[in-house]
Amino acid sequence: MGTRYCFEISDGPRTDYWFAYFDTSDRLGSFLFEQENVKMTVEGIYGKAEDPYRIVLCRIPREQRDAFLNTVDLLPGLMEYAGKKGYDDFCRGVMLNAYHHFRNQPRAVKAGMR
Repeated sequence: MGTRYCFEISDGPRTDYWFAYFDTSDRLGSFLFEQENVKMTVEGIYGKAEDPYRIVLCRIPREQRDAFLNTVDLLPGLMEYAGKKGYDDFCRGVMLNAYHHFRNQPRAVKAGMR
């Protein structure tokens, strides 16, 4: 399994999709989404002040889901170009921790992990 750069948070029928994606403290990913004209509402940004990466919780309109996921696929190249060498390791670590945390949870809880 390759590194994942976002995960969908699902909780039933909705008008918007909820995602969490991985960004840098200087918000390079957010600028990429803006450049690609992906509409989103950022609901929260999480991370330690001393860490170079953040987890961004956002809402994506239904019609923007594919554009969002296509832009997520561009994040690793942007991070590499910008010299953010620890990005893959950060993403892999968060997803591994989430997997270990949720692996014994009921299926409904795991449904959003992608």
